[in-house]
Amino acid sequence: MISVEGLKVEFGVKPLFHDVSFVINDRDRIALVGKNGAGKSTMLKILCGLQKPTDGVVAIPNETTIGYLPQVMKLQDDTTVKEETRKAFAHNTEMKARLDKMQQEMADRTDYDLTQHQTVSGKDLTYFDPETNEPEYISHVDYWMPFIGNSYALHDANWRAKFGGTIYEGNGSHGCVNLPAEKAKELYGLTQIGDVVVVHQ
Repeated sequence: MISVEGLKVEFGVKPLFHDVSFVINDRDRIALVGKNGAGKSTMLKILCGLQKPTDGVVAIPNETTIGYLPQVMKLQDDTTVKEETRKAFAHNTEMKARLDKMQQEMADRTDYDLTQHQTVSGKDLTYFDPETNEPEYISHVDYWMPFIGNSYALHDANWRAKFGGTIYEGNGSHGCVNLPAEKAKELYGLTQIGDVVVVHQ
């Protein structure tokens, strides 16, 4: 919600408008109508923070973003119409570039053994007690898809009776993500080394 209270704008001694108060709620659709020189553009510039009022308060929540298309656009002579239009999506373009960079960095990592993707699948995994470093138990895994330096992975877990929900909070698998065998097989056929893995806790 945007709140405007007691807004006043003066140019010299002549007031453009004074004592203007209103509220803009979420999803409001408002048309600002008036004759030339009534102050329509000035009002919009004040709402966008491009101009200061003589008096009054404009309250805009921090999470609110305001877009403004000026009446007279300032265009660069060295850009095409397509390039100028793309500037409206600059934030999305920057975000995509960051994601592409992160994915490439993860694909280029050399701090793990890539061969484990092939060699561990279809074999028994031995889990060690972190305090004694003695073998704790052995589990057979057919589909091993490692992440976080190969210490953790998405894999099938035939020994688990059920999956999902909150069972992982107190009954996890040493940080691994347990999957039903058919789902692990399906995912194993879709993934490849270098794919980005996002695990929500």
